Amino acid sequence: DVAANPNVDQFALVGLSDTANVTLIYEKYGISARLAYNWRAKFLSQLNRDSYHNPVYTAPYGQLDLNLSYDITKNIAVSFEGINLTEEGVRTYGRDPSNTWYLAEGSARYLVGARFKF
Repeated sequence: DVAANPNVDQFALVGLSDTANVTLIYEKYGISARLAYNWRAKFLSQLNRDSYHNPVYTAPYGQLDLNLSYDITKNIAVSFEGINLTEEGVRTYGRDPSNTWYLAEGSARYLVGARFKF
């Protein structure tokens, strides 16, 4: 059986998974707010890794982002943005979830800004 032979390259479509996205938006009186959550299920990310032709899966991933802005005047606005507030990391693994190939810690990023319109 070819599928069971570790010396033969395997074929499958990579990168396919379920996703979900939810966004809450508020905008009134010069205040603008957006809260977004994005989630992606486990997916096959690579085929035929190493001489044993192992698959590589990417673990489920969810991220929460926040964006706030306030118009101080009609020409001046300030903003705050928080990216990956849940500090979700990325992990890939082989045939079993305990067989970790790659692990990267996630960290939140924060940005503060100001805008002036002429």
